[in-house]
Amino acid sequence: MLRLGTWSTHFTTRDLPESVEPAGYLRLRPTECERWLDDLGIPDGTPYLLSPSFVYDIESNSYFHRLDFLEGPLNSQNNRASALERFLNFLHSNRGGKGWRDATEADHLAYHHWRRRDMSGPRVDGGTWSQEVSHLQQFYLHAVSKGWVSEVPIPQRAPRKWSGHQVPGPRRPEGQSVPAPYLVGFLLTFIGLVPPVQTLLDSYAEVSLSRPLPGAEAPRATSAAHTGTQQQDPAEPHPAARRSPTASRM
Repeated sequence: MLRLGTWSTHFTTRDLPESVEPAGYLRLRPTECERWLDDLGIPDGTPYLLSPSFVYDIESNSYFHRLDFLEGPLNSQNNRASALERFLNFLHSNRGGKGWRDATEADHLAYHHWRRRDMSGPRVDGGTWSQEVSHLQQFYLHAVSKGWVSEVPIPQRAPRKWSGHQVPGPRRPEGQSVPAPYLVGFLLTFIGLVPPVQTLLDSYAEVSLSRPLPGAEAPRATSAAHTGTQQQDPAEPHPAARRSPTASRM
């Protein structure tokens, strides 16, 4: 559905009505549109975005025409388009009508606050936010590689390494940074995805002390060193049982 004043997602189709006299603003007849889709190998159901003024942006929409995307599932394409649409609508409505080429890190941090923390926002969970950032990261890396923008408008960090090796995960080009707002394990306290580290450590210590490890002997309630009494060997009879008959008759 066309929505004036907002970015909107639509989907390609070859099932278009053939009008007798195409409107003057249409550059392609339905048959020509079908031929264009065939030439590019674009299947029906591939998403594309229209700007708030109903403009089809060739550069941003060509992102959905990557060969690896076209050969993948359509629901993944829909997720990419939805994530991009939400961010572009935020830029247009809340950041002075900016377009995707003008976005900055400050814009994305403001977007994070609205999506995750603002009481009037959707307050999405960490998993949803992580997926959205991943889709935007891929889009802007593609835009940078094409020269459409100079940098990715998402705070970045160097990938973490363990013992000199990169953390297992999707392969990325050597030296390529990763989005900072969703680190492995969501351990960035400034975005509030987890409790403070000390809280986690205290909780772990409490559970560890209250639950002995499997196979470990439970701690004694008291010890001889603490009570000042001699510890009784369970194999030895009680002192009263060792008294002689004579002593017992006295």
